[in-house]
Amino acid sequence: MKKNLAILFAASAVLAACGGDGGPLNPVAPAPAPAPAAAPSVPSSAAATVNTFFDYLVGLLTAQSETAVPLEISAGFNPPVSETESPRNVP
Repeated sequence: MKKNLAILFAASAVLAACGGDGGPLNPVAPAPAPAPAAAPSVPSSAAATVNTFFDYLVGLLTAQSETAVPLEISAGFNPPVSETESPRNVP
């Protein structure tokens, strides 16, 4: 029993000594990540009328993927409104 315990202790001491990678003590910091690309914004032609804006949004819904860059809506963007246009169904 004492022999097995001595072997177990010796094996754990040897394995514990193998933990380092031998690298430098002061590693060099990684290079900073590149700046993200500018997010696309709503084109002015899409905001011309209610119908063109609706068609633009439907096109976004059908063409965008889960990994696409989010669309940026600026603070000054006002979607077109109309009191005379009939509501449209979203496909």
